Amino acid sequence: MKRIDHIKLLIKRDFAKNVILLISGTSIAQAITIAISPVLTRIYSPSDFGVYGIYLGICSILAVFSTARYDLSIIEPKYDNDAKLLVLISVIISGLFSIFLLLIALLFNHQIAILLHTPEIGKFLYIIPLSVFVLSTYNVIMIWLNRKKQYKSMSQNRIINSSSTSAISLGMGLIRFTTGGLIIGYLSGQIIAIISVVKKIFSEKFLFNRMRAFVLMRKYSRYPKFLIPSTLAGEISTNGVTILFTTFFNSTVAGFFTFTNRVTALPISLIGNAIGEVYRQKAAEEYHQFGNCKTLFLKTLFKLFIIGLLPFLTLFLFGEPLFKFVFGDQWIIAGKIAKYFSFIVFFQFLSTPLSYTIVFNNSQKLDLILQLLRGIFSIVAIFLGYRLSNYMVSIILYTIVFSLYYISHSFIQYRAAQGLVN
Repeated sequence: MKRIDHIKLLIKRDFAKNVILLISGTSIAQAITIAISPVLTRIYSPSDFGVYGIYLGICSILAVFSTARYDLSIIEPKYDNDAKLLVLISVIISGLFSIFLLLIALLFNHQIAILLHTPEIGKFLYIIPLSVFVLSTYNVIMIWLNRKKQYKSMSQNRIINSSSTSAISLGMGLIRFTTGGLIIGYLSGQIIAIISVVKKIFSEKFLFNRMRAFVLMRKYSRYPKFLIPSTLAGEISTNGVTILFTTFFNSTVAGFFTFTNRVTALPISLIGNAIGEVYRQKAAEEYHQFGNCKTLFLKTLFKLFIIGLLPFLTLFLFGEPLFKFVFGDQWIIAGKIAKYFSFIVFFQFLSTPLSYTIVFNNSQKLDLILQLLRGIFSIVAIFLGYRLSNYMVSIILYTIVFSLYYISHSFIQYRAAQGLVN
């Protein structure tokens, strides 16, 4: 009994230390993003942010297929060589998929731009394959670093990514390359971040075995089977909505939506992701050792509630005047949207860092159902606002759909944390 208590104490101390380490880095990255935003809003227009949002939406949706979700399995194998095989599998699948995307872009560039009602996006469709590959590779590397508990490297990498993206976006804006400046900054920042850390993956000996690779793909086939549909529904609900706003309304409305997401969700989600990455690793250890991770889940949930309360109240009570003062008069509409988004941000902050818990009792099917429902009702929400010729109706309905989703997901997570058989 004393041994178990000692192990729990060590886990608690290690958990707190790693969270602080990650938060320190993400806080600096957050500070860079916040500091540069008032400058970028005076260089780039809402329409520029709209084009940027469409680009991000397309990349994020396509990235769901890029690794077949095998990247999420990297943390599971007992042996590092198996995990490295999954890294290689993920990167190879991503590379092949990006080649396919390049062919699509070359053949149907004009038609896609017309379909999106945004001619300005046409010339950037050619670099989407590269961007999807880079985004997927970056995620693979971060998951590997998490597996190896290299939280310092993860923290430093986020700072490099944020500072590079911000500096290049600012530079593009200053030379009046505003239409694609945000896109170039985003892509360049991730490439620089990957280069700075890629050697850490294969610094140890690695034995490639083709048969073993196929065995692992079959063993972790539940990841593409369940997580591709659920993640796709999630991406359509979040990033795909920007495309819908452009199609149903215009790129300016999409710009307000994109920027509000960027400013409200990013800072607090960085902290949430830091907590979630450490929680994922510790929860897996606790669950395998004790058959549940209920105590860790509830303690982490309580911490998230306390941290998220102040940002929620600030956005809800002072969103409009705050945005007008910080970002300029043309962004006051974004402040009004932020008032509604405060609910999404709060419930997302409680749920997302703990989302990995569902794998412990194979709740991926329930997760898929919730994701699909969220995707369907998100589209319905935007469409109803379009029919009423009022994008604020779409925003309000979208907020309700997302808030209910995150609340429901938290209940599923808690059941998994208890060790209950699904």
